[in-house]
Amino acid sequence: TKPLRQTASQVMKSMLLFLDVLASLAICLVFFVWVAVILFAKTKEGWAHFDTWSSAYASLWILFTTANFPDVMILGLNSHRASFCFFLFYLVVSLYLLNNVLLAAAYDAYKKQLKTMVKIYLERRHAAVGHAFALLADSSGEIPTSQWTAFFTSYYGPRTGREGRHLQPQDSYNMQRSLALFQLLDLNHSSGLGLEDFHLVIEVLLDSEFYIPRTSAPARARTG
Repeated sequence: TKPLRQTASQVMKSMLLFLDVLASLAICLVFFVWVAVILFAKTKEGWAHFDTWSSAYASLWILFTTANFPDVMILGLNSHRASFCFFLFYLVVSLYLLNNVLLAAAYDAYKKQLKTMVKIYLERRHAAVGHAFALLADSSGEIPTSQWTAFFTSYYGPRTGREGRHLQPQDSYNMQRSLALFQLLDLNHSSGLGLEDFHLVIEVLLDSEFYIPRTSAPARARTG
């Protein structure tokens, strides 16, 4: 689906901003694998978890998730109590240091990506409103009353019902509202709306926090 593709694209673009942290985590894992292979060579701990490079990688990566803790170090502790320092140092560096840095970098990268998307969206909407204004405005560079009324009544005009039949619009009600709004915005009495006023109207119409009824209230509701 489109939302899934957009989310995947955002994640891929965000990953480019914290590849250095991922590289640091990978280098940390390789270093501790190398130390573990040498440190636990020819021991019960080494034969069980660090016999080969692949098994050492698997053991320390699972330890990074703490899924095999403390089982992974039991044999080493039984042989040498000091081996606990290796596992402690690995967990502090990888889990408590680099993992938190990675989380912070990922959040910061996603926040930057989201800000960029919002900025692009607002720029495109601003351009679209400008194009709409150019279509509605006359030669004087303003939207006259007739064009504004036609736009407003069309925006709040009929909608197609479930069975394909058009609902009856209340043109007189919407025309009254459009004229009242036009007079409110036309502060300089130029008989036209400028680009700034049109932008203000569109911002209100597109704001989901504002509820603007499309039809007038029933007569019973108005009389109370």
